[in-house]
Amino acid sequence: MDTQTDQAATTAPQEPGTHFFAITLEVPTYASFTTTGSYTPAPGTTREQAFTRIYAHAIDSSGDPRMRTANVLFFSLEPNEL
Repeated sequence: MDTQTDQAATTAPQEPGTHFFAITLEVPTYASFTTTGSYTPAPGTTREQAFTRIYAHAIDSSGDPRMRTANVLFFSLEPNEL
């Protein structure tokens, strides 16, 4: 999710986002899925809005429609700069 505005991830190389995220989803007794990436929220974006966008990105990235019912096992959104 590398962008200067709040957009979904692309495969084209871009500047790293201002934040790094990791999210793990699980459908009990079926499967789990983890994805990571960088993200630059638009000015004024709330943490809840960022989570909702990243959650939707994770579901889409899984390629599995059953992940739409997944539980979130882990979510982290931290500044990307060390």
